[in-house]
Amino acid sequence: MLEFLAQGIVTTVQVTLGAFAVAVVLGALVTVARRSPAKAVRIIGGVYVAVLRGVPPVAWLLVAYYGFGGVVSLPPLGAAVVALGLVGAAYMAEIYRAALEAVPQGQVDAADALALSRWDKYRLVLLPNTAALLAASTASYAISLLKDSALASLLSVAELTFRANQYRQALGQPIQVFAIASAFYVILSVLVAVPARHVEQRILERH
Repeated sequence: MLEFLAQGIVTTVQVTLGAFAVAVVLGALVTVARRSPAKAVRIIGGVYVAVLRGVPPVAWLLVAYYGFGGVVSLPPLGAAVVALGLVGAAYMAEIYRAALEAVPQGQVDAADALALSRWDKYRLVLLPNTAALLAASTASYAISLLKDSALASLLSVAELTFRANQYRQALGQPIQVFAIASAFYVILSVLVAVPARHVEQRILERH
């Protein structure tokens, strides 16, 4: 049983890391859009967040799996990564927004007084002041995404939950098999949380 379930962990990690990478990068772009001087760009960023957060992730998985209305054709694993990544970008945009709004206004005003470019303002003022908060919030989201990766089982992606259900259907023992699968999820969550907490502490010590 353990070996059979362990094979699903690899796929679970692939889905989680792939979706997380999409969420982090696209979420940053959405955040920049929402802070743009151009009103139209800000509206687009806001609409993206509202729509992607307002629809259940499972619905986006099905939309991606069926090719966004036939526009593209994605394998089940790719559809899961894309869908969870797109939804995740909306949540990461909110994490970035909250972190940026936590920067003391005096430092923002000082950056404006120095006439820093937008890039320098982010690089020298905003990001250093948000690092600790971002580390904690991003780790929490990564753990949430790890659990959401189980939705990929609906597309027959052979991740941990899918394999646990396969084992249950073939050999029974539902309590044991899902208890072990749950333990694997807890272990993976701890492997995310502990290093993130260490990074957060290091950042706080430097400040």
